[in-house]
Amino acid sequence: MRNFDLLLGLLLLAVGLPVFAGPDSDFIEDAKSFPKFVMPALRTSQETTAEWYDDHRIIMSVRSLPSGWTAAEHELSRVILLDTEDGHVEQTPYEGELLCYSRDRMTLRHHWRIGGAYSDRANPGNIFESGVFGGRLDRIEWPRLSFLNPATCEVLPHSKKLDSGMVVMDQPLTPGHPTIRLERLWPGNSINGSHFLLIDAAGNTLTDVSTDWYSTPLPHNSTYMPWLGSHLLWRGYNYSPLVVNKAGEVSEQKVPRKILEWSRTFRLDGVGRMTRAGMAWVLTVTSSSAVRGIYLEEEDGALRRIENGAVAGWIRVSPDGCKLRYSRTRFGFEEKRTVEEMAKTRQWVVVDVCAGKR
Repeated sequence: MRNFDLLLGLLLLAVGLPVFAGPDSDFIEDAKSFPKFVMPALRTSQETTAEWYDDHRIIMSVRSLPSGWTAAEHELSRVILLDTEDGHVEQTPYEGELLCYSRDRMTLRHHWRIGGAYSDRANPGNIFESGVFGGRLDRIEWPRLSFLNPATCEVLPHSKKLDSGMVVMDQPLTPGHPTIRLERLWPGNSINGSHFLLIDAAGNTLTDVSTDWYSTPLPHNSTYMPWLGSHLLWRGYNYSPLVVNKAGEVSEQKVPRKILEWSRTFRLDGVGRMTRAGMAWVLTVTSSSAVRGIYLEEEDGALRRIENGAVAGWIRVSPDGCKLRYSRTRFGFEEKRTVEEMAKTRQWVVVDVCAGKR
């Protein structure tokens, strides 16, 4: 095996690809082979999200524009469309912080106290608006004990308690797809666990994902993959992410052995995202800068590190499944830096993982 690893390393070095082989790191360092687009240095707030509008444009809120405009302290941010192919910035008629965008639906936050805490919804200056992009946005209420559903950009009740003592939380996925239902016994009962179901519009169970009350971890977040017509449910690096199709059928995407090993060795955090070129595994908060970055898992199981910087925040996959949008900063999370220091060095990056594979 050692001779094989040595031969593989020599072959990779011959074509200019550094390789890290052995028990501690089996991956190919390949950050330069995939085309990257670094977005213009536009000021953004800490609240805005940056979502894919189509296969090459991103929608986001900014505090400055290439034209020279910079928002004053109490001035609202502006919502733009940024073309990741030529860098063109198109202004939209909307102002405020973009909190959600999904399949033409959007939710914005207006507030006169720029920089106010996102969680401080009781602030009388907070106004939330929602609607279809291109049309009028209507004011909505965001009561306490509610959440913003990323699949529909609607504010929904966090949960409801049934007479049986069961607490139910429903999170609809993309319209026409199943709804995630989480059932929990109210704290204080002799048994306190969670149950994970997929239900249809009538409330009928399509799939009981939980094998029992304890062993099946609940999803942290879900993302829709238009190119596949399915959702990816992320449950953390210790568990396989789940793929849910329109009929409510579930399959697994196994976490690579090497990343599982790292998760036990380092303070590992991040997320996995499915692309047309394979699974993209993002390692963010770790106790070692040596393993952070984005890894593309190929069909044969090989891990190729396509970004070796400190990746911040969630990554987004374009609707066609080929481009990853993420942000990176000069500082790693293991370095004691303020949010402001990290924001000043943050870059928004788009990488095409399908280059040469279409």
